[in-house]
Amino acid sequence: MAKKDEKPESSSKKKAKKLGELFTERKKRKKPGDKADKELTFSTPNGDVELIQVEYKDDGEVGWVDVLVDSPVSGDPSYHVVNPPLYVEDPAGDVVIGNFRYREDPLAALAYSIASQGGSRKGRRR
Repeated sequence: MAKKDEKPESSSKKKAKKLGELFTERKKRKKPGDKADKELTFSTPNGDVELIQVEYKDDGEVGWVDVLVDSPVSGDPSYHVVNPPLYVEDPAGDVVIGNFRYREDPLAALAYSIASQGGSRKGRRR
């Protein structure tokens, strides 16, 4: 609960903080010697994305995540994401928005978002 002089935490700040915590939790599961972290590598229609680092940051009012990905095809391998996504499309998902079903998976949603912006390894052929 916010103190009298404090503003309540924004939803984008909460989502960014949650993403940072999820990444840290999954990274701890990685075994020494693993070449690729399968829990942090996502195949998307735009290519494969391996999340190397997801770090939560805030300036007191706004929260965001700084993301480092492996081997982008073009551009900078790091991203600054404010108000990160939480959902990925999934026909069996339990969240319904309009005519589409989604599941909550913030790390996968982040990977899909980065891949759509050209930050993937082109590992999938169409």
